[in-house]
Amino acid sequence: MTTTKQRIKALEMMPHRGLRLLPHVVDEHTTDAKIERLRRNGRAVYRENDPALYDEFV
Repeated sequence: MTTTKQRIKALEMMPHRGLRLLPHVVDEHTTDAKIERLRRNGRAVYRENDPALYDEFV
């Protein structure tokens, strides 16, 4: 039987080619400045009412 530590170790050893982070969804009251700060980390950021968010998953 495998332990949780063994499973995590196996997942960490998998290659990450082609993987990307899921988009970060913020509420519609989030300022543009805050969204830009979040995007600096390389992650896609969308307001929850943004039509482009739906295109991300279709």
